[in-house]
Amino acid sequence: MLDRLLDLFIGYTNKDGSEETSIQNVIFKNFGSSFWMEIIYCVGPYILLDLNNIKPLAIFMLKLPRLNRLFEIDTAIGCFVDFYGKNWTVFEKKNIKERLEILSFTIQTCVIVNFLTCCEIMICTHRDYEQSWMFVENIPQNQFQM
Repeated sequence: MLDRLLDLFIGYTNKDGSEETSIQNVIFKNFGSSFWMEIIYCVGPYILLDLNNIKPLAIFMLKLPRLNRLFEIDTAIGCFVDFYGKNWTVFEKKNIKERLEILSFTIQTCVIVNFLTCCEIMICTHRDYEQSWMFVENIPQNQFQM
């Protein structure tokens, strides 16, 4: 969600060739369906599913489209540096790219861990539960059904 919020602030060039200076216009230009989809990915399980009986498969299906975001982050970093880095030195561009790549790695790792956790819970609760790691660790099968 944080990277989608940051995407709203990526500047753009007007038709006359000047850079847009109004933050409100920049946000309106960058505001699109991807922002709403990110909100659905984050709060969708709480809104769309019954909180008393959340199924791991439904959570897995809601989280699956988020994998697409893993392939968009590097492009967003490139757009950001290309637009704002026109007057930067090579050292400044390299420095900001390194910081953004660390942020990108952190976001990608969190998304993958979240996705793998959903997969593991789904597999453990939809197959032979007595043979799963959840059973070995004495985790109740219905613990993830809130």
